Amino acid sequence: MDIKEIELLINKLAREYSEVDEKDVAVRKSKISEIWVMIYDDYYFRYLKNFIRKSGASNFDDDGIRDVINDAFFYSIKKYDHSQCDKYTAYLISNIRYKLKDAYKVYKREINRCSSYDSCYEDDDKSDEINTISDDSLRVDITLEEKENSIALFLDLQSMITRFYEHNQGKSANEKRYYYTRLFCTEYSVSYVKNEPGLINMINVNDFFEAIDTGFLNFFMSDECFDVGQIYTTSLKKYSDVLEKCQTDKSEKEIEFPFQADIYISYIYQTRNERVSNAVITQQKGHYMSKFKEIRIQADCLDKNIKIDISI
Repeated sequence: MDIKEIELLINKLAREYSEVDEKDVAVRKSKISEIWVMIYDDYYFRYLKNFIRKSGASNFDDDGIRDVINDAFFYSIKKYDHSQCDKYTAYLISNIRYKLKDAYKVYKREINRCSSYDSCYEDDDKSDEINTISDDSLRVDITLEEKENSIALFLDLQSMITRFYEHNQGKSANEKRYYYTRLFCTEYSVSYVKNEPGLINMINVNDFFEAIDTGFLNFFMSDECFDVGQIYTTSLKKYSDVLEKCQTDKSEKEIEFPFQADIYISYIYQTRNERVSNAVITQQKGHYMSKFKEIRIQADCLDKNIKIDISI
């Protein structure tokens, strides 16, 4: 089975579990065991492990990763309500993110404490000193939390394309929506790399380029880019380089984020020979951001402090 088939089965079992009366302890335990087996299916476990490592936990060994998954699983399955969320796997992932955040804070706090002394004291008379969290440690924790939120947001951004047909069902799962989603994903992925250079070493290059439109990327970048590091160091073109008619005071300035509709209109015309209006771009970008917000809310990790400007 592939990942999608495994997730469908896990979601089905989780739904059945949530519908079992709490008094039927034996049946509930049986369902939990079935879900447990599927989560630890070699293929799906590798998928979760890769997700966790891409989320910034590269220092965690397999045992540490299993601890995070176990904590997230047993907490989430007991809280799961199918009527509130029809995809248990999305709920599980959101809980893995939170458990990761907690585990990573503990890990970094211990590292910071150790580095504050010549060694880690274990004597009882030193325990109070070791357990004191300095202002510097608190600042580190805040930074790590922000970093974790940034990584989670970036992965959800990429999933707009890599999991397009899971996020879009029925009429919305069409070629036109896919095309525009890929364009917008390109803009926001590049913008994110430009603003979050600390993410560069955590980004899987293959996944990154799978989620973007390289034609569009090369359309607005001043040079061809073949890896994420190049994207960070390469400037964008000037407005006059990409727009047919650019008579504003911005003509000789580097293209800025967020992109104005004219950037998309020019690219679509030059590559597809299609004329689209500002209204079409606004409408499509509205669909894109609405779906992205839906994914973030469904994952239960919408951070109100992180903003993506969608004005055009």
